[in-house]
Amino acid sequence: MAEEGLSFGDIFMAIRKKLKLVLLATLLLAVLFCITVEFLYNPYASTYQLGFELSYPGSDAQKYPDGSPFYYRDIISLETMQKAIGEDGRMGGVDIGKMSEEDDITITAVTKEVNGAEVETNHYILSVKSSYFSNRELATAFLYAIARYPRKSVIDKVENIHFELDKATFSKAPFRDRIDLLSSQRERILAQYDEWIELYRGSYSVSGTTLVNYRAEAEIAFSPTLRDSLIEELETNGYVPVEYLPARRAALEAEKAENEKKIAALREVLTAGGSSAVLTAATYAAAEALDFSETLASLIVRNVQIDSQLSVLTEENILDFEERLDAAYREMNGENGEGGIAASVSAVGKGLYDDVRVTFDSSRVVREGGLGWALNIVCGVLFGFIVSCVIACIVVLPKRKRAEQPAAQEEQPQGAQDTESAQNAEDGGGTDADTEDRS
Repeated sequence: MAEEGLSFGDIFMAIRKKLKLVLLATLLLAVLFCITVEFLYNPYASTYQLGFELSYPGSDAQKYPDGSPFYYRDIISLETMQKAIGEDGRMGGVDIGKMSEEDDITITAVTKEVNGAEVETNHYILSVKSSYFSNRELATAFLYAIARYPRKSVIDKVENIHFELDKATFSKAPFRDRIDLLSSQRERILAQYDEWIELYRGSYSVSGTTLVNYRAEAEIAFSPTLRDSLIEELETNGYVPVEYLPARRAALEAEKAENEKKIAALREVLTAGGSSAVLTAATYAAAEALDFSETLASLIVRNVQIDSQLSVLTEENILDFEERLDAAYREMNGENGEGGIAASVSAVGKGLYDDVRVTFDSSRVVREGGLGWALNIVCGVLFGFIVSCVIACIVVLPKRKRAEQPAAQEEQPQGAQDTESAQNAEDGGGTDADTEDRS
């Protein structure tokens, strides 16, 4: 007998006979396929993505306003994410602990080519696995909260930028150290203005005043001329805080008395023609590198300086000098450490960073990976149709084959039937003969 196969005609015939069944099964299987893909496959094969740009002065240099480095990967640290979502009740079911532990959330910086090299920009892409969210709206709210949090960090850094000198620390320092503190403060403020002018321009206005004018105001305060004048006066007069005045005067008077003894001894030596009997060991040590005349001259000059210092080392003069230092402090720091040039530069900084912006690429997160709805529906219909056709063939074709077999036998020619009967008889007779022979 010839081999029998399944032709397209057989398939079409089966579909035609069970068309309603095929259509219904296709619809049901397509729906089942789409639901399965959407809720079981897509959450593990797709991610939600959100692009955003963080802009503020210095953001291109990856630095916070206070100069500390900005590490954008810290945005998705567990601690930062916990702070970002805060007490938002919608996020109660989002397992950020597992998300962080299994690296199911990532952030990448968009790069651009600069002088032939790829450089990271302040444009970032957040990506998180879809399985952590019940819907796209929740994922959008979550990623928006994560992306916005760096703005708060930048503003907090600005609020903590201080250029003031602590009044108590300043008052406890020696006079020379106070001068150096004020000088360092001035240089730091000028450097900050220079940085801002480079980022913007000198004519950029904050609260109605340009940056270059703010800098000029700071440059005039505690000028190098005033600084040098104070240092010279301090070194010449040997000022010390009032509480140390008695000890300082006593030390100078003791030094003067010792010098007078040395002067008398040196004069005696010179008068005696160089005899060393009247010189002390200390005097010899002092005169070792000089001749006696030079040593005598230096001691006399020193005593003149001591007399001059003793004449000006009065409480009144020291308080006057200290008041001038305090006046310079107030000019830089205001009253009680609040105001002045330092407060002005802090206010300028806050004004500049008020415009910290987080710009999003889209109003909703974008899902990447998995099957989209259109492709999901097409695949579902195709899957349902194929399975339905198979079911129709399984149901229809066996019945058709069984029904065709008797009809095929009836249509066989008479000669073919006689031949078949003779063949059967021959087969049977041969069998009897064989049986008889065996007997």
